[in-house]
Amino acid sequence: MSSLSGEVFKFYESEFGPLTPYIAEEIGYIIKDVNEELALEALKTAVLANKRTIKYAAAIARNWKSQNIKTLNDLQAHEKERGRNGKHQNTYEAPKQYDDGVNF
Repeated sequence: MSSLSGEVFKFYESEFGPLTPYIAEEIGYIIKDVNEELALEALKTAVLANKRTIKYAAAIARNWKSQNIKTLNDLQAHEKERGRNGKHQNTYEAPKQYDDGVNF
């Protein structure tokens, strides 16, 4: 296991929860499908989307694989092409406050 693989597992534990044998196996599949860098990026993307499940991260990685994204540089180029700056952006906007005139 490379140090980057270890980082992927540590990131999972810190952001998602306990690392079970099933989860470790799933992370291994993600790493095998894309690579360690993209596996870590998929987990980070899931966290930013507030979708902390291994299935969500795996779907992100599968999507990247189907789009022939093989490196972080490929991903950044793809994001730029889609009109983004290639870095994670939290596009969530808080709902506008509704003022009903009643304050509690």
